[in-house]
Amino acid sequence: MDLEYFEFNETIFEFNQTDEYYFYYNLDNYFGSSAAGTFGVNPAIKGVLVFLYAVIIFVSLVGNVFICLSYKKEVIQRTNTNLFILAISINDIIQILFEPFLAISNIIFYSWPYASFTCPLVVYVQFVTVNFKAFILVAMTCEKYIAITMPTRRCYQRRVAYAITIALFLAAALVALPTALYTRVSFEILAIKGHGLCLEMWQESSQKYIYSIATMILQYFLPILVMGVSYTHIIVILQRHRIPGEPMQDRDQRLMKSKKKAVKMLIAIFVCYAVVWLPLHIITIIGDLNIGIYDQNIVHWAFKIRTSKFRHIYGRAPRKEHCFENIQITRNAHDSNFCCVNPKNLAVVTETGGGGSFTCLPVKQTGRVDANAPRVCGHAGQVLDVKWNPFNDDIIASASEDCSVKLWRIPDGGLRANLSQWEVDLHGHQRRVSYIEWHPAAENILLSAGFDFQCILWNVEQAEPVNIISCHDDTIFSVSWNKDGSLFTTSCKDKVLRVLDPRIGDVAAESTPLPNQSARSWKAVYLGDTGKIFSTFFSKSSDRNYAIWDVRNMSKPVKISSIDSSSGILLPYYDLDTKVMYLAGKGDSSISYFELVEEDPFCHYLDAFQSPSPQRGFGVMPKRGCDTSRCEVMRFYKLHASKNLIEPISMIVPRKSEQFHADIFPPTASTIPSLSADEWISGQSRDPILISMQNGHVVNNPKLTAAKAVQKQDGTIIQAPTITTYKAVGGQGSEGAGTKQANSNTKVSTSTTNRKSLPASLRNIRQLSTNQDYVSIQNNNVEVNGYGENNGVTSPTTVVSSGKEEVTSPTSKGVKKVWSPTSPKGPTLDNGLQGNDNDKATHVKKTWSLQDSSVLQEWHAGLPQNERELRKAYFRQLEEINSLKEQISLKDKRIRQLEQELSILKLPSSDCGPGQSDC
Repeated sequence: MDLEYFEFNETIFEFNQTDEYYFYYNLDNYFGSSAAGTFGVNPAIKGVLVFLYAVIIFVSLVGNVFICLSYKKEVIQRTNTNLFILAISINDIIQILFEPFLAISNIIFYSWPYASFTCPLVVYVQFVTVNFKAFILVAMTCEKYIAITMPTRRCYQRRVAYAITIALFLAAALVALPTALYTRVSFEILAIKGHGLCLEMWQESSQKYIYSIATMILQYFLPILVMGVSYTHIIVILQRHRIPGEPMQDRDQRLMKSKKKAVKMLIAIFVCYAVVWLPLHIITIIGDLNIGIYDQNIVHWAFKIRTSKFRHIYGRAPRKEHCFENIQITRNAHDSNFCCVNPKNLAVVTETGGGGSFTCLPVKQTGRVDANAPRVCGHAGQVLDVKWNPFNDDIIASASEDCSVKLWRIPDGGLRANLSQWEVDLHGHQRRVSYIEWHPAAENILLSAGFDFQCILWNVEQAEPVNIISCHDDTIFSVSWNKDGSLFTTSCKDKVLRVLDPRIGDVAAESTPLPNQSARSWKAVYLGDTGKIFSTFFSKSSDRNYAIWDVRNMSKPVKISSIDSSSGILLPYYDLDTKVMYLAGKGDSSISYFELVEEDPFCHYLDAFQSPSPQRGFGVMPKRGCDTSRCEVMRFYKLHASKNLIEPISMIVPRKSEQFHADIFPPTASTIPSLSADEWISGQSRDPILISMQNGHVVNNPKLTAAKAVQKQDGTIIQAPTITTYKAVGGQGSEGAGTKQANSNTKVSTSTTNRKSLPASLRNIRQLSTNQDYVSIQNNNVEVNGYGENNGVTSPTTVVSSGKEEVTSPTSKGVKKVWSPTSPKGPTLDNGLQGNDNDKATHVKKTWSLQDSSVLQEWHAGLPQNERELRKAYFRQLEEINSLKEQISLKDKRIRQLEQELSILKLPSSDCGPGQSDC
């Protein structure tokens, strides 16, 4: 048996690494407060239950105390049979003192006092008292049987009866001992604020099954067998017994009534015992074989428990060798996850001296990671968010503080060297990009949200924006798609929850700010196709709350509830397949999970996974990467906040069999896109294509639905922003490559124009003020050389020259976005990011065609207008230069280390003999 040790608060905890392990690290909460109890009942009948419990307690206590006093007061009553009755009375008093008072406490306060102590104690005492009562009934039956069948035999002495009573109590305690020694008593939480049932969790289900069979034999079948045989024989003896002497009618009738009364009493005792205890033992045995019996409606009706297949979900952390160690996780204070995972690779944003980087590791490559492991390092600013393409496990998108979104292709087997060559580079945000989300159904559609209060919808296949949504007045805190990607929701610093149509760019619905909501960061998640949104937020008193909104009526939430008081932002993770919401707070050490339903109260608390270390963020494995043989319904990759460790945490539904369970593994999203990017942009919508978790076969054929395409307010289809994508010559003097056109309006022209260079001072000012070169098209001719220099204007067409080939865009005015000479080299991608092997392109260039002259004025306003603005741009450039110098110094240091190691390896080996040292 493998034991692991964790040290926390100067206390060492030891626990068993099994499927049923539960670890408690918070000593104050574990020993002082309660997270247990029975399921909270309806307040309307709460008083009735309290009254009934009070009556039962009062009557039981008075009756049993009266029996004890009578036995003590009346010497003549001190027979062996009455001694056994006294033992049963004391046994009942113990049960009353332990169970009903706790039940009333739970009904009133929804908790058990000192639940971590009382819960295992009550389980053990309950087993002892039930066993002892069964054994005493057997002893009383045997004593009656001997007294009636052998009336001339002398009764055994009272001290023998005392010895029998004590022996039976010790036997009952010994039989119940496994519940205290070999089980993990936990609380199956059922409702908000930590209500639940106190249940026993064994190390192995087979042990519990064997113990339940043995307990059923000792508590039920053995007493039933003894009482049945004894009482049957006693009834036969009473019926055959003849009174000696002459018959007397009155006396005989009186004695016959007495016999019948005795027989009826014996039959009543036997039937009551058999009927009352049989259902409990049957449910216990069936529950040991199949824990799902506790989710049946009849059982829940009897115990007032809500039906749920996921009531018993628990979290399990792996051993240390199955974690990722020595990863320099970023210390950025941004509230994203900094991590994403798919069945092939794990991506984690790392700490770096300058610029931004993240590392990609194969999921199966656990253990200690080399400190100099290869990274993806092509951003000029820190990376804020990363997301894997749901339809291609090798493509990952990253958002950065350098105002760009980049797409990368990770080679099979992970990185073997630093990757600085991106596949697509998307520029459109004016400030840092905070969040990105892939479309759940359409291929190559990416949504980005930035600190410029804008959401940009990208077609990464053509490397162009589809729509720019500028309806937010403040910082965007989260973005989330619905199931088919026809809508998405955002949470904003202005406390407004918005539902947006991405294709027309309008607000479909928006909420009113909650009166008690704080302006701190808050999150919102679309609940699939239910038409509801789940949000987490802070109140003005720093309480953490959640709210459920109905998109059809956003005037107020349909459900709002307080969770706890803490300073960490609650990050929601929704499992669309199981309808379970997981909430994890930044800086917390627990994951709480709720089951969401369609009817009121819409949300039911299930349980919480506790761990000893705080968390920074989580990566969520897609459902197709979970292990169905272990009944793993969710897997998190926890980024530790206090150490360089990433720990996989599996959320498991306990089932005895390792076979596939279709009830907890419904069909899940596949890697097959439902729509292409052009189809979705044209207005088509379609649910994701689903596959079976058992064999991976496609199980559905979603229907197409029509929606509005990208349109202007007047209803005409727009191409804005219209972009012409083309490829520059790969290197000086080389011949031109083929062109790629973003729309059918572009055409190739073979005309050539004369070059005229811009002044170097103007080019330098533009390079200082922005990362890209912008040229206002106003004159009659324009030429763009291979290095991004703009030399003239042409009208009515714009000619872009690249070597021997030119691309002409049919527009009279526009702003041309041209890449600088320092732009990384790479092919333009199309049709699922597949590049053309024949085109050795070096740059991806964009031509923005905007018909509003106000855009040009805004662009001109962004240039340095005076000496102060120019000085600011200059110092920003100095900061970037210093950052690059720091990177160079770190690389130089690493080079020197490698040179030293190489020189050591080149040293000749010593000529020492065996057993000698060359020191």
